[in-house]
Amino acid sequence: DELTHGAGLLTFDDMLVFAARHLLVADNAERWAARWDYVMIDEAQDNSPVQLAVLDALGRGHRNVMAVGDVAQAIYGFRGSSPLHLAGFSAAWGARDVFMCRNYRSGRAIVALANRAIAPAAVRLPVEMIAMRDVEGKVSVVEADDLDDEAADFVAWVKLNRESGENYASMTALFRTNAQSRALEEALLGARIPYVVVGGTSFYERREVKDLLAYLR
Repeated sequence: DELTHGAGLLTFDDMLVFAARHLLVADNAERWAARWDYVMIDEAQDNSPVQLAVLDALGRGHRNVMAVGDVAQAIYGFRGSSPLHLAGFSAAWGARDVFMCRNYRSGRAIVALANRAIAPAAVRLPVEMIAMRDVEGKVSVVEADDLDDEAADFVAWVKLNRESGENYASMTALFRTNAQSRALEEALLGARIPYVVVGGTSFYERREVKDLLAYLR
């Protein structure tokens, strides 16, 4: 928008659009494409038309292009992306499909549930995940109203397991984004249950949160 551009700032969309416009000029495209002999795209299920234009400019000369992704994990449709781009990649580029469908981490019940969860997807690859571990595992589904309700359910589950003799270290909560830790941490703190945040920073130890709390105080 005018405010962003007037301040000399670029959004993510701006960077993509300006890059594509720059590469539409033949001399620019040739100069940049000559810098790389291979192009690899990760999370290719979320490619938008402007990203495909950048790919075409950089890869059409040597055609050494590799795309990695899963059409069932497409989440950026609101930004113009479509899993159909990945589904049609092999035909568009004359590429060979390599399906990686073996799961070495989860039990059979978890993998079976995952296959059922993605089955209704409008665009699917012609494969299903295969559990390689000789473990059945167990899956329970709990419906929650919001993050705080979900955290309360988790704390109740932790207490139940603790009363059954389980160690706290044997219980884990996985979440997708860092912001989701807030509700979990508040619920655990309120119940006086010790916890460790692995692979990230505690919500209340983040710089922006500490600064805001200090300002409010």
